[in-house]
Amino acid sequence: MNTTSGMADGGSPTVCRESWVAGTTVSCTHKMIRNRTAPMIASTLRDGKLTSLYCFARRCVVERSAERRGCSWKVQVLLGLVLVVLCCALWLLVHAVERSAARITRSNRMKQIGHALQNFHDVYKRLPPAVSTDNAGRPLCSWRSRIVPFMEAIMLDIDFGGRWYGPTNRWLLVRVNDLFCWGSIGGTSGNLHTSVVAITGEGSAFEAGKVIRLRDLDRDTILAMEVADTDIYWTEPSDLPAEYVDESTLRGIDGTGTFVIFADGTVRFLRADTPLADVKKFLTIEGAKRHDRDRVFGPEQ
Repeated sequence: MNTTSGMADGGSPTVCRESWVAGTTVSCTHKMIRNRTAPMIASTLRDGKLTSLYCFARRCVVERSAERRGCSWKVQVLLGLVLVVLCCALWLLVHAVERSAARITRSNRMKQIGHALQNFHDVYKRLPPAVSTDNAGRPLCSWRSRIVPFMEAIMLDIDFGGRWYGPTNRWLLVRVNDLFCWGSIGGTSGNLHTSVVAITGEGSAFEAGKVIRLRDLDRDTILAMEVADTDIYWTEPSDLPAEYVDESTLRGIDGTGTFVIFADGTVRFLRADTPLADVKKFLTIEGAKRHDRDRVFGPEQ
């Protein structure tokens, strides 16, 4: 009947047969794919292949994320270390600048003292006595007090004929004088104790009971030096005997060295590691005559 219908429509029996064969083939192919795909999927699920693939992919993602977190942690640590190093470097730089500025201030003050000693000598034709006494043998003001008029534009009301701790000069004991007192560390102000002392003792430029003129001294004789923690009021007639100068004296205010004033007014910084024996050569008049400071200490920087 199908043949008659096909022929009635003018079609060919061969074409109908081919169409039927093609349709049957497609249908069989679909069945075959369905019949094979389902077992393959089931087999894959049963064997855990898809699960393994998923786990592998997930592990890659987790490891990549961990690597990123690890890299981020390392970067943060590195940045922290860099910040610490920069802070330390900045602190050292600031500290060095402050120390350098304090040293310049100390040097300038020592130069003022050296010039004042020269000016005092020009007026009185002698150096100020380290210790002077009244008729009763009581100590008067220090040599530091005597040179104040040659350092300050405003005269302090100092009674040079009175005792340094007497009623007329007692007020000076509580007056901060930055000309002589710049503290124990770094040249800070506020200390009542002197940071400068004369070198006294036998054979020194401030030997007690002697009138010393600059022409009697070699230019390399040390007149005074900077010291730390003297516990000596700046008006008090007390200083440093040459035999008491030691290694701790050479460490100075900040531990790196000390400034000294020579007889010619020169101010020089002596490092803390300067041999004590070399320094002692210039603490007495005769010792300074036998040595040259530039040869012993080297040329000035």
